Amino acid sequence: MTTTSTTTDPLLQHFREVRGHRVLGPCALLERVGAGGMGTVYRGVHLNLGVEVAVKVVPPSQAAADPTFVERFRREGRSAARINHQNVVRVFDVANDGDLHYLIMEFVRGEDAHQRVQRTGPLPLAEALGIVREACLGLGAAHREGIVHRDAKPANLLISSRGAVKVGDLGLAKPAHGSPDSMVSMAGVAVGTPAFMPPEQWAGTATSATDVWALGSTLFYLLTGTPAFAGDSVLTVMHQITTQPFPDLRQTIADAPDDLVALIEQATASDPAQRFADADAMAAAIDALSVAVGRVEPLNDADALATMSSLPSRAVLDELRAAVEAGEDATPAAEPAADAAGTPERDARNLGTLIKLAVVAVLASATVGAFGGLWVWETCDAGRVAAWQLLAPTMIAVVVFCAPLYVLRRRWFPTRERLQAAIAARTGANS
Repeated sequence: MTTTSTTTDPLLQHFREVRGHRVLGPCALLERVGAGGMGTVYRGVHLNLGVEVAVKVVPPSQAAADPTFVERFRREGRSAARINHQNVVRVFDVANDGDLHYLIMEFVRGEDAHQRVQRTGPLPLAEALGIVREACLGLGAAHREGIVHRDAKPANLLISSRGAVKVGDLGLAKPAHGSPDSMVSMAGVAVGTPAFMPPEQWAGTATSATDVWALGSTLFYLLTGTPAFAGDSVLTVMHQITTQPFPDLRQTIADAPDDLVALIEQATASDPAQRFADADAMAAAIDALSVAVGRVEPLNDADALATMSSLPSRAVLDELRAAVEAGEDATPAAEPAADAAGTPERDARNLGTLIKLAVVAVLASATVGAFGGLWVWETCDAGRVAAWQLLAPTMIAVVVFCAPLYVLRRRWFPTRERLQAAIAARTGANS
């Protein structure tokens, strides 16, 4: 998972920065973890609850392009928040700060099913069925609430570090009987991910069976490592899906069990009426297979987990919350009244100055230490001198020259994130 500091993110440039973190509503944003057509996702921490959250921010241009967007965004956010199931990413709140609208959601530390296939190759049959079965249970809860996801795909099936599967990104979800102006069909254009959109979705129609088709296509991908339909353009993929039958799994896996092949055929039937009625029915069909459903392997890739910074301590969060409540650094960073030392350009310059001073301090310490050591050697009787006496001038010089640099560094870069952002800004400027 690639992460990016929030202090230099242009989408957040007008929002206040408090002690090295952008603050949006009740959340301090730690880093950007992803972006898509419907918005940008940030990892953050809810200051009042002290829990890790994901904040999905919709760019102002999205709302400006569609006058009805704001109302639908709030309505559909509230619909998603009604779903309370262990296999669904919880939506805690939907809100706005000025013209920036956002969702606060549960953060899942791990990887998604697409990333797992990219990392390991096609999955074992039992594990692939385990992932899709848990996704079916989560989407079944949504279907019982009358909500259709409309963008079920491997990248939206999140696998936690403990092996739990959660359906994420309900940003395209809509009530099954909602108005036709839903977010999924803006300006008459079907929205979703082409390879996992059934024929009827290209015409703007969606029911629970739409998600079933996407889950069947997802199962095919997990087992084979390739999408069922692929092309060099969206139109090519649309033409294939709307005119060709779904590929036979046995073309890729010759020894695939007959009942598994039949399950995928039913889930991906062109006619929605011939598919499983909803995700719960598909989960029941998976349970009835002759093949045992296996457990989902937890993420053991330490490198993948280490890409994210650690969550601030409780003490740091308390200090940050108090600073926010007190209005500290509350001026928008992009305005002239903002703290100039908090801008990426100023931080990069300060870092350069700090590096130059560090070089001078090292040279000065070495010079003083060398001459001081020589003086101690010459003044001691018959050259009898302990090692610590020779090193004493160097240690004193280090304290004298380097201690002020540490104080200056803490003043300019009070947090690790601030320092990392300055390094990134300076590296980018020099590249």
